Amino acid sequence: MSFLRLGDYMSFDKNFFLHVPTKMIGPYQNHHILPRERISEYMDRSVKGKATLITAPAGYGKTTAIVQWLNSRKLLSVWTSFDKPVDNPTEFLQIVMASIQANFPEIKDGSFQTVNLDLNSIEAVLEPLISTLSLLKSPVVLVFDDYHNIEHPWIHAAVEYLITNVPVHIHLVLSSREKTPFSLHYLRLDRQVCELDMNGIRLNYEEFQDYCSLLDLQLSLDEVNLLEKRTEGWITGVNLAYLSKNCPLSVKHLDGTYKFISEYFVKQVLDKLPDSLQIFVLRASVLDDFTTPLCAAVTGFDNAENLIQELWNRNIFIDVLDNEKWFRFHPLFQEAMQYFLQRNHGESIKSLYKKATEWTGQHGFHQKATEYALRGEHFNLAIKWLLRCAPNLLRKRELLFLNKWINRFPLEFREENCDLLLIHAWIHALSEDLDGADKKLAEALVLMEQTDSKTIDQYAEILAIQGYMAIIRHEPQKAFHSLTKAANKMLTVSRYLQAGVDFNGVEAFVIRGPLGASGKLKSTHELYTNLRNLLRQRGLAVVAYGSIILAEIHYEWCEWDQVRYFINRGKEISVKNQMIGVLVPVYFLQAKYNISKGETGAAWNVILNLENQLKQMDPPQHWFAVTEAFKTRLYIKERKIDEVDDWLNNVSAVYRSDPFPESPLNAFQNITKVRALIMKGKYESAKTLLNNQKNYVEMKVRIGDLIEVFILESIIHYLQNNLQKSVISMEQAINLAEPELYLRIFLDEGKVTATILNEIHQSNPTTYTKKLLTLYEQEEIYHTPESQELPEQSLLTKREMELLQLVKSGMKNKEIAGKLYISLGSVKVYLTQIYNKLDVNNRTKAVEKARELNILE
Repeated sequence: MSFLRLGDYMSFDKNFFLHVPTKMIGPYQNHHILPRERISEYMDRSVKGKATLITAPAGYGKTTAIVQWLNSRKLLSVWTSFDKPVDNPTEFLQIVMASIQANFPEIKDGSFQTVNLDLNSIEAVLEPLISTLSLLKSPVVLVFDDYHNIEHPWIHAAVEYLITNVPVHIHLVLSSREKTPFSLHYLRLDRQVCELDMNGIRLNYEEFQDYCSLLDLQLSLDEVNLLEKRTEGWITGVNLAYLSKNCPLSVKHLDGTYKFISEYFVKQVLDKLPDSLQIFVLRASVLDDFTTPLCAAVTGFDNAENLIQELWNRNIFIDVLDNEKWFRFHPLFQEAMQYFLQRNHGESIKSLYKKATEWTGQHGFHQKATEYALRGEHFNLAIKWLLRCAPNLLRKRELLFLNKWINRFPLEFREENCDLLLIHAWIHALSEDLDGADKKLAEALVLMEQTDSKTIDQYAEILAIQGYMAIIRHEPQKAFHSLTKAANKMLTVSRYLQAGVDFNGVEAFVIRGPLGASGKLKSTHELYTNLRNLLRQRGLAVVAYGSIILAEIHYEWCEWDQVRYFINRGKEISVKNQMIGVLVPVYFLQAKYNISKGETGAAWNVILNLENQLKQMDPPQHWFAVTEAFKTRLYIKERKIDEVDDWLNNVSAVYRSDPFPESPLNAFQNITKVRALIMKGKYESAKTLLNNQKNYVEMKVRIGDLIEVFILESIIHYLQNNLQKSVISMEQAINLAEPELYLRIFLDEGKVTATILNEIHQSNPTTYTKKLLTLYEQEEIYHTPESQELPEQSLLTKREMELLQLVKSGMKNKEIAGKLYISLGSVKVYLTQIYNKLDVNNRTKAVEKARELNILE
């Protein structure tokens, strides 16, 4: 690569060059340059066309990326950087011509004397230049750096003409802070012009990590992730963080108010804008995102649309969010502008936030209105809009977010506003902090008595919360009494119940959680039957919980007409109101019902439908983890080893998505892992995990889960040929299940459970065990008294079985590799997988265990 040096052009008119506002030398690369191979590879592809346009705000590494590409590819180039505005076509042409001739001395001065500077004809002016370029024998890259300093329309038209008509061995690269004003649609369609914008040139995550290491920032992974989120791949932001590494400022406090960042944005961006645009940017910076009408209302500029377009054209750290209707500033730029506004025009910020609150509230953006009101300390307005959006936030279980909002109100507001106290009570109740909820309700009642401000609606809300907490505490009479009184006070019972508060945050089977009294079927059935009759007349979305709980209970009791009815009702209401806590369990129940009828294909269609619904609803991520665990249970039933192994390998990542440590999600996943380990014949590992799980469900008194744990424990003992322990565990399951008439929890386990139950019934016949065995016979699930239901040959994949046969024959690893046409390393990997699945640690034991399991002769 070659650049024009000072000595190269001194043979030209020295007086002219003393006034040229440009440099013709590429920038120096220091040792902190990050290799941007991703960008270089993009440039490799683009160089096949006519031009590459790189447009991004200041500090994204445009120039550095070009230099690095030219250096690494050893490309011949002519570099012209426009440091200051160029508004004279003659100067522009002379600069370009001088740059070319300085790099290619074989071109004589006379080559340029034919240039006609009659600006009325771009073709006539540029033809000699294009002819000169065509004389160059080698491929050459012409670089116009800092092109945003080109201001004359004729120059833009000339460069566009040059791009269109450049010889095939010449490639133009333009870097600019602003959008280029060219109309090159036909060349873009023909892939002759390639473009990199802010999103394309920013550091991706891997590059970001590498750059932090290169700068020796010594950050933890969490700090790297936080810095990446704050800078959004803006490389200068990382450099400014580097300047702060010896300061007491931590990464988590790095924002637009930091000295180096705020000064950079003011000097490099704000100061370069016209006065009116500066004012517009500063006022708009109070908005997290904005559209034209919102900007007009807040900033007072009627021409907001034109100003936003100008910011977009200038690339002023602005990004489009939604079909070019909503925009936002880079977060650090926004904070820096807010900081500048606060220091220089602090008195105006509150009024700007009030305007933002009024516009967003009136246009239905209640959450935005609440946030802006809190920032501007307009607390009465904040309460007004919070009451509008709190029901929806509670429905989506945005409890932490809502709690942070509550705590941003001054203490006197929180203590003296009944509506805030009631929202706070709901937050505590849904977080299972019932004592905290009781405290907030008591404060609300005292306040209502002291101020004589008790309203019917507020009193009904208190009764509704008390009714919900009574359900959780399994006080059915109190629950029904409180909710009945609430219904008598207010037709809709509660604005929060009306919105469909999602009471179930994570339960795969609702009946086993707090809403189902942890598995007490009879009393729960009575309670929800009564509540459903009370609430459904008022069209409340929460009646969906009555549908799923009653559906699960009737499923357990094998009452199929009721099951089908309540499943359909639960699906209908949960989809309509987007109640994820009902939607997921009701689809799971539909799949279980299909499987119980032998309709496996239909069950998978149900789960596929559920996954599509979840993608559309964008629920909390842990619901996807719950769904994956349920799918794995279906794979286990079908003995799909590879799919089960995939889930087991990924389950650690799934756990990280669980926002509730020691939660029902972990319980559901752990029991799924136990089932997978049983299928794979790893009985000791399964028992260890099951014992840990037993401690959790016993502590939480989760009857349904505990029954399942005892059944699985019984199956493991049976498969280990310990019938005595197997019977003891199954009897413990029976003792818990019989009072509540659990049936399907046994039937869905298959033949082994039937065999164990038959053994128990033979020695101690009861009406309950007889009923279970009769149902087994009706469903043609027969016990196997003379055999054990051991893992079948599908425990190992076809390739693993093939390899194990060769191990049995006495072949060494090298011989096996040759026989199967695989590498020696692959043989070792397969053997490790076989050892893990058979729970052994060497070849001899693997063969012995396979023979015991009847999967190897």
